[in-house]
Amino acid sequence: MPRRAIYLDSGATAPISAVARAAMVELLDARFGNALSVHAFGRAARERVERARAQVAALVGARPEQVVFTASGTEAMNAAIKGLAFARLDRPERRVLVGAGEHHAAEDAARSLARFGFRVETIPIDAGGRLDLVALERALAAGGVLLVASQHANNEVGTVQDVGAAARLCRAAGVPLVCDAVQSAGKVPVRFNAWGVDLLAISAHKFQGPKGVGALVTRDGLVLEPLLHGASQEGGRRAGTHDVPGIAAMGAAAEAARRQLDAKGKRVARLRDRLAGELLAIEGAAWNGRGAPLLPTTLNVSFEGVLARELLAALDRRGVAASAGSACRSGVDHPSAVLLAMGLSRDRALGGVRFTLGPATQLGEIRRAAAAVRESVNECRRATSPRRAARPAAIPRASLTKPSR
Repeated sequence: MPRRAIYLDSGATAPISAVARAAMVELLDARFGNALSVHAFGRAARERVERARAQVAALVGARPEQVVFTASGTEAMNAAIKGLAFARLDRPERRVLVGAGEHHAAEDAARSLARFGFRVETIPIDAGGRLDLVALERALAAGGVLLVASQHANNEVGTVQDVGAAARLCRAAGVPLVCDAVQSAGKVPVRFNAWGVDLLAISAHKFQGPKGVGALVTRDGLVLEPLLHGASQEGGRRAGTHDVPGIAAMGAAAEAARRQLDAKGKRVARLRDRLAGELLAIEGAAWNGRGAPLLPTTLNVSFEGVLARELLAALDRRGVAASAGSACRSGVDHPSAVLLAMGLSRDRALGGVRFTLGPATQLGEIRRAAAAVRESVNECRRATSPRRAARPAAIPRASLTKPSR
């Protein structure tokens, strides 16, 4: 790795904070008991789990008893979607509504229910990545809906949804709303009870906690079939021995994020806008999602004539870490489904690169990163030009033979 590398991929995972690391080390070294044990070691571990539960609840505007610890945001989304479906197998509702551009944790969990007779329907998003609430209301009015799944903030573009408005539509129709707040928790305010959503998923490593721990926040009285059986942890809602060090670290990270939410959010937003200004000065650059409410941390830009995977490789050589919504599988480029759902062309979707800033990002890094992007875009375009010139001339349309049916 080059010296003084610049990390602009906090949307994938953020570096663990000092307070979270300290909480984790303490529990690894000293208070190593099982949280369900009745002796002093167990009581000490249980106290830390419950303290963390209160800290996480405060971050998302919930009560401690509504928080169920999981191993990830993905598990939380699966527990919500599948748990609702399995608890309601005897009911006639078979439609599952999922917003276009949802994370695979939501979309794939929903589509896995097909074998049980459920069918997934997609609610469109607009050019800024916002959920079409009129389409949602129309779909709910048709009846037979088991649940609705919608992100609070999009993981690729950073668009922040009006979750409260979606929740009101769902509540009026008597349909539970599952909210994926994995990208937004710790970056912008999350208000579980005020919004009126029924289930909400978060993940510790997105707000400088450790990997391998998340949480599902549940509305009072909502019945879910647990994914994991075998013990009585989490009130019987999620079996398995508690990861006490991870949970304690998640709680410490949650408290730190809540206390610094406004100040750090404004600072990071200023840096994000500075980076956007630098990148948009590059010929053929376009800010995807611009004009919609966005996370302060997230900037998604396409560069005309440049593939994201090639640009990311060039940036990596220059010591800049970023990511893309498109992937290269077996040598074939796949455009971002999110960007396509927003109405972008295939070429622009193939070029979408996500830069996600974190609390530790510095202005000097923004300047260096912008220069590296400019150099990398030019490098990619120079490499692309000879390939384009080598392509055979297009056959005149009039000379093409119409294929037989």
